[in-house]
Amino acid sequence: MTIPPTSLPSAAAAAGKLSAAQREKNELIAAGLRLVVENQALPRVQDIAARAGLSPKVFARHFGDYATYAEACADHLFSAGDRIGQGDTQSMDRPARIRFHARARGETCQAFLPIVRWIRRPGSDGAFLMPKLGLSYFLTAQFIEAIYWPELSTLPDDQRKQVIVA
Repeated sequence: MTIPPTSLPSAAAAAGKLSAAQREKNELIAAGLRLVVENQALPRVQDIAARAGLSPKVFARHFGDYATYAEACADHLFSAGDRIGQGDTQSMDRPARIRFHARARGETCQAFLPIVRWIRRPGSDGAFLMPKLGLSYFLTAQFIEAIYWPELSTLPDDQRKQVIVA
């Protein structure tokens, strides 16, 4: 038996379903992150789904469990974090570099607040986030070194590393 062509999904329809699924995931991630910032607590699945205008079943279909959702949120934040603090700091004078650094650090802290809350949640096993946080720490050190290179370059290596870590 052959299937009539009208009953087969078109490539455009299939692509639309995939993008709809991705839109749902993005809405759930954004809703949860907004709730964490607004309420200063971790939201329940029901609250996340309601904020996104979706059902808890949709949440379960996309993420399965809360830990998978938390990791997806962390990945989202890390990809967004790539856009924080970009600029040509080498050509700035010292006060401009300090202002740039303060703004970039403030944006970073605000962006990563939900991750900290997930890790500090009672009973949380935030171990899956630790490698990501280690990478973040390394990149922050590289960022500081790039911003303050004119001053740091005058120090011996061991002192320079101590200043960056402090």
